[in-house]
Amino acid sequence: MYSVQRMGQGLLIGLFFVLVSTVAGCTAAQPENSTATENGVNTVSSNGSINMVSEPKQSDTHAPESKQKSIQMHIGNQTIQVRLADTVAAEQFVNQLPQTLTLQDVNDNEKYIVLNTSFTTDSKVAGTIKAGQLKLWGHQGLVLFYKNFDSSYAYTDLGEVVDPVDWETLLGKGTVTITFSK
Repeated sequence: MYSVQRMGQGLLIGLFFVLVSTVAGCTAAQPENSTATENGVNTVSSNGSINMVSEPKQSDTHAPESKQKSIQMHIGNQTIQVRLADTVAAEQFVNQLPQTLTLQDVNDNEKYIVLNTSFTTDSKVAGTIKAGQLKLWGHQGLVLFYKNFDSSYAYTDLGEVVDPVDWETLLGKGTVTITFSK
């Protein structure tokens, strides 16, 4: 009787190790009919349906990339730093750079050009316009203001010049060619 009891214990221990090995093997390996994707693992069941098992993306655990904070405007031999607004349109504009544009004078207070690209807008009534502000009018109108004035028009902010500039002297009358760069 004693040997039967010992044999039963040995059998139980053996079964335990087989069970542990089987479970560990199942969780460690992907099934043969699975494919890794950017968002996880797709498995195909015996009836042909696809099951998605999500895995966290590596990028989800890292801080988001910082957006570019400023760009440069090159007018003649002068380089001017523009602090970017926190708008989708500003980000879209940066993605188009570098660009050299010829802006027309409008109303003796702004330089303006219609761009070939349509941007996402977040228009707000400007109230007081300040010289050195870079804005989007509508979806495609790039505006650089060179005088302060009150306005009831709505614009999307793109950026603002960091340091004071003598705009009227720098821009002159008529058209001006400006290169925007990162």
